Amino acid sequence: MTVVASPTVPQPPGLDDGVLERLCDMVYRESAIVLGPEKAPFIRARLAKRIRQLEVDGVDGYVEVVEGDSSGREMKRMINLITTHETSFFRETEHFDFLARDVVPQAAKLKIWSAGCASGEEPYSIAITVLQARSAARPVEAEILATDISSAILAKARAGEYTADSVARIDPATHSRFFSTRREPSGPVHRVRPEVRSMVFFAELNLLHAWPMRGPFDVIFCRNVMIYFDRPFQLELARRFTDLLRPGGYLCIGHAESLGSNPTDLELIRPALYRRVENRRPR
Repeated sequence: MTVVASPTVPQPPGLDDGVLERLCDMVYRESAIVLGPEKAPFIRARLAKRIRQLEVDGVDGYVEVVEGDSSGREMKRMINLITTHETSFFRETEHFDFLARDVVPQAAKLKIWSAGCASGEEPYSIAITVLQARSAARPVEAEILATDISSAILAKARAGEYTADSVARIDPATHSRFFSTRREPSGPVHRVRPEVRSMVFFAELNLLHAWPMRGPFDVIFCRNVMIYFDRPFQLELARRFTDLLRPGGYLCIGHAESLGSNPTDLELIRPALYRRVENRRPR
């Protein structure tokens, strides 16, 4: 998830320090995402279209709309607008290599969670990895839960349709087996085949709120998400993830992220990869 202001979007007025603080406080309370003053250009760019639609007076007027909406719908819309998701197929390939080499061959059935799945490339990469790694003698089944805070990005993920740029790094054999292609006036559309899509269940989830799913999971992917949270919430997430992992299960985080030297009930087995200890320590 990377924040980049768009220079082509007209910038609405009204983002003084007080307004920015109110907006950042709302975002933090709702999502635990930390936004600092340096994100002001990004926030203006992302909210510009919605501000024009509502015909309010800049960002300060929009903040008043969000604060006055007791239904919470505008808050949810705002979170969708300012949450940017950057991902790609087989991003940080070490985790997929580990899944294929050390997890799939040892399993009969896998339960995997992709937390912060964005537009779906990660959970579909997981499904493809399982399908490639399993054998006729050991036809491993996998259930993959994929969640994100943004309902808009989840709609794209469920469709499973991607541009040529999105699939450019996928090798031809993998593309031929797991994607179909159709021609559109805007260019080719590459769609994940039903065999892959059927393995993934998408659901909207705010990591700050209650988690309705039940474990245990064999593997949890939460990569390049926790860098947008403060340290206490990162550690709280690690604890909650651990509670949903089976003993010996794995937590994959982004290579730019760290849980410190001694997270509770997790052991670091290689960079960005933790395993839940078999015998949990008393709390």
